[in-house]
Amino acid sequence: MVIERPLTIVEQASQILRKRIREGVYAPGERLPSEDELAEEMGISRTTLRAAMSALVAEGLVVRRQGAGTYVNRRSLD
Repeated sequence: MVIERPLTIVEQASQILRKRIREGVYAPGERLPSEDELAEEMGISRTTLRAAMSALVAEGLVVRRQGAGTYVNRRSLD
């Protein structure tokens, strides 16, 4: 028997963002809403959202530009 654990809030948030990117809600090259906006929309802390975004950065789905925001990587869906 395999015991499954529920997804953490960070994993759930990154899954939501990943799905939105794949479905075209956030198009390649498009700037994502601010961390504050996304955190409020999802009902999570900004720290938790930042951890979810870091996972997407590590996957290459998004790119952070200091002072400019977070953008969907144009090459992410290739």
